[in-house]
Amino acid sequence: MYYNDYENAVRNYLHRYNEFVVRKQILSDRMKDLQKQLMLKPAPKTTQYRFDAVGGGGWDKPSSEQVALEQKEMLLQKYNEFSTEYNELTNLLQALGQGLQILSGIQYEIVKSRGINHEPWEKVKRETHHDESYCRREFRKALRILAGVIFGPDIHPYQTKINFFKSKTRK
Repeated sequence: MYYNDYENAVRNYLHRYNEFVVRKQILSDRMKDLQKQLMLKPAPKTTQYRFDAVGGGGWDKPSSEQVALEQKEMLLQKYNEFSTEYNELTNLLQALGQGLQILSGIQYEIVKSRGINHEPWEKVKRETHHDESYCRREFRKALRILAGVIFGPDIHPYQTKINFFKSKTRK
C-alpha cells in the first residue's frame, strides 16, 4: 500500500479549495472593516446618564480614552490575526493555482472534477473519455506533482550515503 502524508494534505487542500476561496474573501472584507474602525478617533468624554449596576461611584472607573485605547488594541490584535490567516491562505491558493497550471489537460480536468468539485469516478471517466483506472492513476500522478509544487523537494525521501555504524579509528 502506498501512503504519503504530503499527498494526503494536497488531497485535503483540493477538497477544501472552494472553502478556502470563500474564506479568503471573507477575511478580506473583515480586514477592510477593521481598517475603517482603526482609523476612527475616540469621541470626547461626555456625561453619562445611566444607572451604574456595579454599586455606583468608586475610584476605579477607566477614562473613556483608556477604554478607547484598549478597544483599539483589541481591534489591532484581531486585524493581525486575520492578516496572518489571509496571507497563509493567499500563499496556499497561489501555490495550488501554479501547480494546477503545470498539470496536463487530462490531469487538470481530473483534478478539477474529482478533487475540487467532488464528483464520483463514474462521472469523471465519462467527462474525460478514459477508463476509471487511468483516471485514478493520473489523479495520483497529479497529486505527486502538486505536492512537489506546494511542499518542495522535501516530499521525496533520499539517502546520500549508507553509514549504519560509526567507524572506529585505531591508534
